[in-house]
Amino acid sequence: MWAMQVHNCPEQLVMKINSLYLTVFTAYKIDQLIKLV
Repeated sequence: MWAMQVHNCPEQLVMKINSLYLTVFTAYKIDQLIKLV
């Protein structure tokens, strides 16, 4: 829906990168926990 707004709205890009980083970080942490157990 707001695919056209992304170009003139860097905050949207930052939020996407942040959520992506958070997802990867969480997955990495969970992976480490599983390896410890």
